[in-house]
Amino acid sequence: MKKLIFKKITKDISLFFLISIISVSIIVWIIQAVNFLDLISEDGHSLKIYFLYTLFSLPKIISKILPFIFMISIFYVIIKYEFNNELIIYWINGITKLNFVNIIIFISFLYFLLQILLMFL
Repeated sequence: MKKLIFKKITKDISLFFLISIISVSIIVWIIQAVNFLDLISEDGHSLKIYFLYTLFSLPKIISKILPFIFMISIFYVIIKYEFNNELIIYWINGITKLNFVNIIIFISFLYFLLQILLMFL
């Protein structure tokens, strides 16, 4: 039973994180691509260089906003669980607050490794 609950927590956090990171990174990426238009207009570089600059800036953008979006996704899921009284159901079913915090720390560590991987790209 506990495995199913922890899988649901992980799935909810990951789903909201994925949707948020994609939407925010696309917005920042488009703004950054507009800033790179100076490469074509003022410096006279080709479109290939422009597209390579914009393409290779995406991992850097994602690695910069990843901790912020992850924090927002954890808070969103916990607040959603609180409004739906799911946290009370977890406590009644024998999941301690320590187990709940441990699974969030484990998920955070996985996303931390993802951020380190993106920083090296």
